[in-house]
Amino acid sequence: MQGKYLFLLLLFLSATSANGQSETLAMLEDSMYAAQQVMATSEDDDEKFAASEKFRTFLIEALNSDGCYEYPFSKLTSVGTMVSPDDKFRLFNWNVARFNETHKYFCFVLTKDAKTGIYDWFELIDQERPIDKIETRFLTAENWIGCLYYEIIPVKKSKRSTYYVLLGWDGNDKITTKKIIDALSFERNGPRFGAQVFKDEKATKKRVVLEYSSEVMVSVKYHQDMKSIIMDHLSPSDPSMTGVYAMYGPDLSFDSYRLHKGKWELKSDIDIRIERKDNKRPYNDPQRR
Repeated sequence: MQGKYLFLLLLFLSATSANGQSETLAMLEDSMYAAQQVMATSEDDDEKFAASEKFRTFLIEALNSDGCYEYPFSKLTSVGTMVSPDDKFRLFNWNVARFNETHKYFCFVLTKDAKTGIYDWFELIDQERPIDKIETRFLTAENWIGCLYYEIIPVKKSKRSTYYVLLGWDGNDKITTKKIIDALSFERNGPRFGAQVFKDEKATKKRVVLEYSSEVMVSVKYHQDMKSIIMDHLSPSDPSMTGVYAMYGPDLSFDSYRLHKGKWELKSDIDIRIERKDNKRPYNDPQRR
């Protein structure tokens, strides 16, 4: 009988602890929600950055709280809270849009070790400056390319090794916008960005950065059935404007990066109907991310 009562006591204490953790996270979420609303509605840059710092402080407290990984944070509608499809990590990702239409980005990566149950987190630091040879460099949490991620694609290198392709959006400035195709892996010293896996006709790159006019919309989306990232092909409105990315936009053709033998191989000017193995359905992207 004593064993039964001990079991019930432990069960009660566990439930009480879980409820306390949930209440703590709910209070932190309310504080983050208030800061989120200021970031979304204020027209004053200083006020928005002050709210962002408050949000960051509350988020760090939440990340250090038990149960944070599983907590839904459903009120944070203006902040990305994506979980990787294999449930290995979670992103908390937001931006502050300045009056001059430039952006500063923020991101925290919360990881979960399924075997040990240990959680860890990393803050990514947006350098807000051009990085030379950006498509050929490995980057770390300290010199991250700031953006808002909208898709995570796990890629198994082996039974024990996985990297993740991340699709991201960068508002850049009032003249150009960027889409970023990057690769994330987790090393002993933390996240590493970039992998020698994006192969075009000239070289194999560590990431792909597409820059184009802020006046247009460009689609870059992953299609799991084809194991392909399909994107609008970009070209200048006038051939004499080659290299002037403010003049670039979709030209009604498509390119793709298809996963083949561990590499994402570029195929230019693809027939999207053949790619989809459905010649009767024209390609129509209702959400041009």
